[in-house]
Amino acid sequence: MRLLFIIALIVLLPIVSLSENSITFAFTTDFLSQLEPVYSENDSSTLGGAARLSTAVKNLRLTSDRFLLFDTGNHFAGFNYMYFGGEPEVELMNYVRYDAMAVGATELSMGEDLFDNWARMANFHILLSNLIAPPQCKTCRHITSYTTIERSGLIVGIFALLPSDIELYARLSKNVEIDREVSFVTNDIIEILLDKCDIIVLLSQLDVQSNIKLADEFCEIDLIICNDWSVFPDEPIVIKNEIGCNTIIGCAGKRGTRLGVLNTTWDDDGNLIEFEWNPVLLDESIPLEPTAHEIVENYVSQFPKPQAIGRTAVELDGRDIVLRGAESNLGNLVADAMLDAFPEADIALLPGASIWGQRIIPPGPITDRDVLDILPYQERAVVVSLEGKTLLGLLERSACCMDQRFGGFFQIAGATVTIDTSRKAQTLEEDYSDVETSGSRITKLRIDGEKLDNEAFYNVVTTDFIANGGFRYFWFEKAEVYRGMTLPDLVIDYIRKKSPVAPQVEGRIHVIP
Repeated sequence: MRLLFIIALIVLLPIVSLSENSITFAFTTDFLSQLEPVYSENDSSTLGGAARLSTAVKNLRLTSDRFLLFDTGNHFAGFNYMYFGGEPEVELMNYVRYDAMAVGATELSMGEDLFDNWARMANFHILLSNLIAPPQCKTCRHITSYTTIERSGLIVGIFALLPSDIELYARLSKNVEIDREVSFVTNDIIEILLDKCDIIVLLSQLDVQSNIKLADEFCEIDLIICNDWSVFPDEPIVIKNEIGCNTIIGCAGKRGTRLGVLNTTWDDDGNLIEFEWNPVLLDESIPLEPTAHEIVENYVSQFPKPQAIGRTAVELDGRDIVLRGAESNLGNLVADAMLDAFPEADIALLPGASIWGQRIIPPGPITDRDVLDILPYQERAVVVSLEGKTLLGLLERSACCMDQRFGGFFQIAGATVTIDTSRKAQTLEEDYSDVETSGSRITKLRIDGEKLDNEAFYNVVTTDFIANGGFRYFWFEKAEVYRGMTLPDLVIDYIRKKSPVAPQVEGRIHVIP
């Protein structure tokens, strides 16, 4: 493996003379419904947004008659997606003329009806190769395992993969299952595409190391477009296989702030000769394309005006790295609100993945829109009566995968817990119907200061997604469930009542490495 550092940023590319075996690949990663520009992390300038993306793509199309535009998934997400049902995103993707997208974790996490609403309007290929599709799956009818696209005599085959452990951090519906044998799926798809294509492209939600391993195993893959921007270097990675063929792995970056661009040249046998890495940073030097800007403004104008509901005296930490493996003060705030809304409950269990957005809310005013942004799923709080030993099993499940940012890791209220990650982790049977190995990571559990009684019953407030078996919490299947308010409503009420809020990390969750 080696890194190639090729060409610096080019904003408006000139028309160039391309060889007859040249093709330009452009792509977005982790767009997250970011219709409008976002503020830079370094200064007060803005980056990204659909109108700048449209300008960059239009300029690039002038450079080549062999141009392909892809997205690696997680394009549809959050409050924008929930509020408009994916309509602005798909309208803009159609306008910019995407060729194909992978189905990502966020597309599968918002429910089948929402997916169906936008997918039926898509003028591009929607791909996922390791999807197991039962007949009742509404999402699955829009998805294909692979596709081929011809550009001036060159045929490109495209497929897409989700990681085998996707159920640890995505909110999959019961009608969606992912094949965990990624290598077998890849082998089957490649065997099909080799007879059809000159070039094979993978749109991947696997982590960087898994993509490197896959490239080393299957040198028939010419290009992997990777969604794992958080640890990806600035330049593409090139994998040289033992038999001498190359695979390029590229990534554009988060929230549509950069458009990845690879100009490639191939020989007559479909082998890569050379490439240039020319990503386009979508900063303020990129003008807003008028039609895309009008589409965005039309939808944004329909948002209700944010209403102030109170203030926070401290930063509220909503980063996944905290929510999915440690105590978060924002997690504490939401869990406290759940417990406050149900005085009969003894403990609140909030899965970290219920809080979305990877953001830190600064001290100052909080609006209802802030709450809707971080709690976009409209989950309902539910109360369930569970035996103490069952509650312990739930918390062992929560502690099972501390190194994998498990979306089902619980933020808690009304209790304190100590987790020793050096001890045995709970595992589930292959069909997730029961515990295979009982874990022993929970070394201390106190409910309202009292030691857990395995035979006593406790009222647990959690989310309806968890109570319905989400993240494989099967323990609730036979329990009687009382359903209450949505999480955004009860958090808004709580902040109004308690403002200014100042939640702290106070030792509710103690993790021993």
